Amino acid sequence: MVKPTCIFFKLRHSTRNDHSYREITSTVLSLLTLFALFLPIQVHSAQPYSTHQEIELTRAIINSRILLEKLMMNYHLSTAQQANPKYQSNARLAAEQIEAELKGINSTLRNVKLSSESHKIGQSWSDFKTILKTNLTELESTGYAELQVVDNMVARARFFDNTLQFAYNRVKGNAQININQNAEAARSLSRLLQHIANKYAERAASVTGTAARAQGEETAIDELAEQFIQQLKTLKKSTANTHEVKEKLRQVEMKWKYIEKSLQNYTENSISFLVTYYSHDMVDLLLGVASIYERS
Repeated sequence: MVKPTCIFFKLRHSTRNDHSYREITSTVLSLLTLFALFLPIQVHSAQPYSTHQEIELTRAIINSRILLEKLMMNYHLSTAQQANPKYQSNARLAAEQIEAELKGINSTLRNVKLSSESHKIGQSWSDFKTILKTNLTELESTGYAELQVVDNMVARARFFDNTLQFAYNRVKGNAQININQNAEAARSLSRLLQHIANKYAERAASVTGTAARAQGEETAIDELAEQFIQQLKTLKKSTANTHEVKEKLRQVEMKWKYIEKSLQNYTENSISFLVTYYSHDMVDLLLGVASIYERS
């Protein structure tokens, strides 16, 4: 590459030949023009992405995991009530909401150089959605779904959830991100509670094979309930709790008491409507708490 100083040195000694002078001048201008055109491209491509979009990304991922639990809960409630169309409609709505979240999630994952996670999420969601559609169609036509097909759907839902969790951990691992720890704890509680409601509905709707699978491979409902209680107590002790937060957490604790015994004695009786009703309110309250933490 010719250095600029060398070019201008030649310019000063080329005045005796106007033709050569014009050629060199033209060459210099061309080089400078190319350099000027190339420089903005370099600067633009080197600009870092905003950490704000990563924080929004973590929220969207947790929301998608909550929606997945809600979708599965409504599916199980539908099977428990002879293909109740109300719950089938709720399941389809949750699926649409997940798809809306995934559009933003996958776009942002690519922006933050996590394209492989975006691909995994897209593939696992597609696999789950295919079997979900099959199961919902079968429920509508026959009133029930085959046990093996339901088990496969539950397994694919779990795998999709795991890909979301893995992507969340990758994004959170960025040292530049400053996630509000209390807000994260409140959202995690929301997801845990929705998971508990889902597992309760699944057991209520299950036959022996499904119940055995759930008990043998996953944490028992009463143990999940104990986890929720302990994490709620920890959140209540936070020094960052405002009066508004304390009031919402008080409401969560009060509503929890209505379903606590049902969750602890889940093998003896099943009151799906009660658990579904109160868990819905508590999930919304905890998500509201998370929003308050982030505003403060």
